[in-house]
Amino acid sequence: MRSFLPGKSVVNYVVGHVGKAVVLRMDIEDFYPTLSAARVTALLHTTGHPDTAATTLSNLACHTTPAAVLAQPGTHLSFASRKRLLQHHLPQGAPTSAALSNLTLHRRDTRLAGLAQSLEAHYTRYADDLAFSGDASANKIAEGLIPQITAIANSEGLCINQRKTRLMRANQRQYLGGQVINQRPNIRRLDYDKLKATLDNAVHHGPASQCQNAALVHTKLQLQGKIAWVTIVHPERGARLQHLYDQIPWPHQA
Repeated sequence: MRSFLPGKSVVNYVVGHVGKAVVLRMDIEDFYPTLSAARVTALLHTTGHPDTAATTLSNLACHTTPAAVLAQPGTHLSFASRKRLLQHHLPQGAPTSAALSNLTLHRRDTRLAGLAQSLEAHYTRYADDLAFSGDASANKIAEGLIPQITAIANSEGLCINQRKTRLMRANQRQYLGGQVINQRPNIRRLDYDKLKATLDNAVHHGPASQCQNAALVHTKLQLQGKIAWVTIVHPERGARLQHLYDQIPWPHQA
């Protein structure tokens, strides 16, 4: 499964990996900056757009990160990351970037799905997150997949962030797409308890007690978003949190 498709969510990304003996999570480094305007233009050419149209559409869909932004204090990036950001690339968060990234990476997704199938494993991708799982031994998955995934990514002009590679066995907490998936997609207990405590405090001590220097309206929106996320993953827990939220005494202006 690819990311950001109508009717799909991050739950669809993880559901095929639930209850597997081993789950492998990998990450593409600098995902959107790596997808350059040249790649997008080439993609548009292959879909039948003439040169002028392909270049124009690519220029509309891509941007370059201003050097002044990268020079701001506290910005710590490697030379390679800075170079990618300074080239014309797909911007993260743009409404066009998700669909174009899926189309641009179609060949690589097909190759990785075929590799997984050859090892009796399951493959999905959600943006820059790659997931593989299977009932074979962890050693077979690791030895058969990790080097070949890296090779395929490199041949497609992508780089795997090895620091984020995780091989998770069934006797460990298997965490994927922000969810614990050992038995079913679920929210981490710590995250659920923390959000529930925040809502409890807001009910009994007022919402202002949970603002932490943020505007009250921002706190309200953040809580709504967090509850919506829990509801997507675990509707019953989401309903309990929503019940608490509905009891918060919000002022009329919030």
